[in-house]
Formats: sequence, structure tokens, C-alpha cells
Amino acid sequence: MKYTITIASLIATAGFANAATTLFTSNFDANTGVPTTGYVQNVSGSTTAGVTWTTQDATVTAISGLTAISPGGGFINQGAAYNNADNIYVNHNLNIADRANPRGYSLTFTTDTSWDLGNLSVIAGHTNNSGSQNQSFASDLTYSLSGGSLGAPVTLTKLQVDYNGVDYIDSVFDLSGTTIDAGVYTLSVTENNMGGGGAYAIYNGVTLTAVPEPSSTALLGLGGLALILRRRK
Repeated sequence: MKYTITIASLIATAGFANAATTLFTSNFDANTGVPTTGYVQNVSGSTTAGVTWTTQDATVTAISGLTAISPGGGFINQGAAYNNADNIYVNHNLNIADRANPRGYSLTFTTDTSWDLGNLSVIAGHTNNSGSQNQSFASDLTYSLSGGSLGAPVTLTKLQVDYNGVDYIDSVFDLSGTTIDAGVYTLSVTENNMGGGGAYAIYNGVTLTAVPEPSSTALLGLGGLALILRRRK
């Protein structure tokens, strides 16, 4: 019996690989640093935070904890309502006086294959220096991805995200059109321009999704067809 392999059959066979994959996700199940009170918060904080990665795709061979982006401060354990075991709380030296400076985190991850990126979901909010009251104001939210095969950092800012009346907002960035090859990458997420006096940034999770880069998908399809024909013979 003869079999004809067409482009259509290849695409149909390879199509199963086009579903979105979660490269990594975490709800930041960590409570880092030591409890602090008063203005000592303005010059204290841990520079790193260990978090539990709820999902880590097998192609992501390494992923770090979080490093604070917060000039003069870091991650603190305020011990109040918004600094529970499911978020990170980013301190900042001189807080309101230089509100344009960023408050956030960075992480690094290593992938051993190519991906077309999908969405980056960032859950964020901000609060006052007591840690127990949401600051219902607005701030810019920015991500930046660099390293690996990227010639220049890929970055995008959502201007003046309004947190009025909410604890957290799940902001979704569309990274489609960005392809990464195997390599080591750095992802940073920051809040700045905290209008109205939000002194501290809080984050409650991050998720990055992707689909296999087209050439990788084609190879998977060819492999699948080869196995099918071999079994039929």
C-alpha cells in the first residue's frame, strides 16, 4: 500500500504541538525577610526571595528565585494583611519622595529549546507603609525580557494602572511575535510613578506562556509521521 505525505498532513500531525504551554508560574508562596516597623522599613529588606514554582516546563532547565529591584530597600516581611504567605512585598528607600524609581523583582530562567512567547501575566498591587491598607492609586507597570537570543531587551509598560478599590490586578502582557532560542534569559517586573503616594509594591504571582517555535513543531510532526509509517510497514 502506498502512502502520500502532503504538507497538509504534516501540518495536521504537527498541529497538536501548537497548544499554549506554561513555561513557569508561581503564586509567590513565600514570606521573606524579617518583620520590621516604622521608618526602619525605608532602609531595610532582603535582596532575594525564594519562591515555589507551581509549574515549570521540562524545557525550562533552571529558574531562579527573585531579586529585588528597589534602590536602598528590598523584600520585607511586614507581617500585615497584605504581606501574607502568598505574595512578596517590595520596600523602597525614601518611598514617596522619589516615587518614580522602580519597585519590583527580576528572575532568570534557562530554556533548552526555542519558543514563540504567548502571554505574561503579572499580579500586582501597592500599599502604604503600614502594610495593612491598599493604596488605591495608580502606577506604571513594566516588564523587560533580555538575554539569550534577544538582540535587545523586549519591554512594555502599562501606563497608570488604576488600583482603586482593589487589592490586586492581574495584568496580561501580549508577547506574541517574540521568539526565544535556547539560552539564559532575565525577566524583570517593576512598578513606578506611584501617583498619590503608594510607597510599597506588592506582587502576588507571575505566569509566562509560549508555544513551540515553528521549526520545532515541524520536527515534532516529521517524527510523528515517521513513527506512523514505520508501524504501518
